[in-house]
Amino acid sequence: MEILSIVGAHANESLEEIFSRKMQDVKKYGMTFWLYKSWGCKPAQCENAKKVIFLESSSKGRGARPTTVAENAREYSLDNKTWDKIPYNLQVTGQLPAYAFILKDLQIVDETYDIGSAKFMLGKSTVIKDDSAKSGVCRKVMAIGAIKNVVYVR
Repeated sequence: MEILSIVGAHANESLEEIFSRKMQDVKKYGMTFWLYKSWGCKPAQCENAKKVIFLESSSKGRGARPTTVAENAREYSLDNKTWDKIPYNLQVTGQLPAYAFILKDLQIVDETYDIGSAKFMLGKSTVIKDDSAKSGVCRKVMAIGAIKNVVYVR
């Protein structure tokens, strides 16, 4: 199972700046949180996922849109019941409540990926791809993250 996530600029921060900051988190703390808000990939649905593939948005405008919402998440939970503080004062921003990948590694890549049967739409820019179907529809891969956990954030 893989997670596909369309990414873009966020709250006056370019995608390059976001990736740089998140990779610094991993280097310094061994982890980072990547917030997302998508009904296509709730934490319980993707608990066995090992990686997330961050894809460039299509020219058709489907999926992630730049956002100006930058609420600071302060807590995370594995079960949406017991909450812990986000460690190291990591910057985790977006429209809350939401979900987050806790990444133990993040690497910039320059390749393409066949999205197969994955369907993206507004509100569903992060999805689970649990088949190996090929569609011939490819997207540019921006980065690949190694998932430690998928959590709820608020």
